[in-house]
Amino acid sequence: MVGASAIVSSGSPSSSGGWVIADIGSGAAASVSLRVTTSGSVKRHTINGDFAQIRPGSSYVSSGITVTYTLVRSDSLSTTVTPGAFPLSIYDLDNRESLRVVTSGYTASLTSDTRVVRSGDTFSGDGTNSNQPSSATALTHDERSRSVTLTFTGTGTCQVMYTPEHGTSLFSFTMEAS
Repeated sequence: MVGASAIVSSGSPSSSGGWVIADIGSGAAASVSLRVTTSGSVKRHTINGDFAQIRPGSSYVSSGITVTYTLVRSDSLSTTVTPGAFPLSIYDLDNRESLRVVTSGYTASLTSDTRVVRSGDTFSGDGTNSNQPSSATALTHDERSRSVTLTFTGTGTCQVMYTPEHGTSLFSFTMEAS
């Protein structure tokens, strides 16, 4: 799982070159890292406790920002790793934020009392506000109801489009290689 000491920057937020979150798991006899790239520059990307976070900024409020996740060998960041499956968990989908899954071949897991509205491959907040979670392993009932886990199979890369409600919206996620 993403952790505070694991981040290794491969680019600045002002470029779409992305960043690498080191050693998120292991597979195929190698340590696995996560390369995250965006379709344009962002205000900030950081690790906050258990979560990786992107603050896209106000320029993406109407158009959204495409985020590409690629699992790579930690010792060769250009070598993609394709595990049997990998989960991407998105947290704090509230207000009028939305997430459209671009990559096919995934299953979505939501709580039975979810506040996330699903329409096809799009997951949206229900229009109400909530606090950012502080721990992925100790989510409150409300925090769980505003999250979705997407499990991808047969690929080492997945892509989503996040549309923030406003310029200060945070896109929070965790991912583990399995």
